[in-house]
Amino acid sequence: MDQFTGEDLDCETHVVACDYIQYRVEREKLKWHDCPSLPEPSLICQTWRTLCNELEASNSKELIQLAKELPLTPTTLYIDFLKLALTIFESGINWGRIVALYTFGGILATSCI
Repeated sequence: MDQFTGEDLDCETHVVACDYIQYRVEREKLKWHDCPSLPEPSLICQTWRTLCNELEASNSKELIQLAKELPLTPTTLYIDFLKLALTIFESGINWGRIVALYTFGGILATSCI
């Protein structure tokens, strides 16, 4: 059985993240001008889209309110997102929290555009 190297996993994670952000931005009929070239969505990407859609549908008011409360400026956005990630994962990492971070990242991406 083939094993993923750290580099392979980083690449796959990057593709999944970019795919979801691109999907989320296009869903709002917006354009991500600097989007990297992406392959056709894999089963993992499609599943990730579904999970994030479900989480957003069940928590949309709270997530949108949280996005509005963040000061969205080019100089602070990364730091604020990192702080949020640290808060989400401070009591441990699980798949639900990872999906929440991606979902919120998609909301922030559309807000930034």
